[in-house]
Amino acid sequence: MSLLFNERTHTYYWNGIPVPSVTQVIKAETDDQYQYVDPRVLELAAQFGKATHTAVHLEALGILDYSTLDEPLIPYLNAFKRFACDYELEIEFTEKRLYSQVYRFAGTLDLKGTVHGIPAIIDWKTGILNKLACGLQLGAYEILDSENFGSGKISPIKLVVQLRNDSTYRVMECSDPMYRHQFIKLLQQFDMEEFQNEHEKYRILESA
Repeated sequence: MSLLFNERTHTYYWNGIPVPSVTQVIKAETDDQYQYVDPRVLELAAQFGKATHTAVHLEALGILDYSTLDEPLIPYLNAFKRFACDYELEIEFTEKRLYSQVYRFAGTLDLKGTVHGIPAIIDWKTGILNKLACGLQLGAYEILDSENFGSGKISPIKLVVQLRNDSTYRVMECSDPMYRHQFIKLLQQFDMEEFQNEHEKYRILESA
């Protein structure tokens, strides 16, 4: 059994079958905040966020080559290092792709570790924070983590850390269990058959 990810289409595949991502499941609940934003601006923001995640991931592993780092990323990396120091961050893993066989969705956890010695799941953000979207996302990651690693044990702290361009950070906690339950409700409403049919059509067009 294997989980694969297509970077170009941002699609997860479990044993060759497309499965929805966390972002796709919560999309209906989060689209409103971006409906008046130019799609080109959103794409640029997404690319920058991805670059920041990569830099943080490599720094967390201790293998970041600073000579290859774009200058605009430096303040965000400084913010990460400041947070790590202030919260006594200990890292178990970063950027891990996981699948839930129970709920049939996939996602990538930014980081799991401890803060001040307490188990935590952490998500990095570089843009505007939306409490509901962040809560739903971390509720989903909680499901993935507990199913794959925790034998049902739930990490008690879920944090969103907004990394800023002035080398500072903001922390927002989303540990309320209601987010986990809300995500499951959204998943139950998600049209899995339509999702897989759409991806099958796209696959056929690509191979034509």
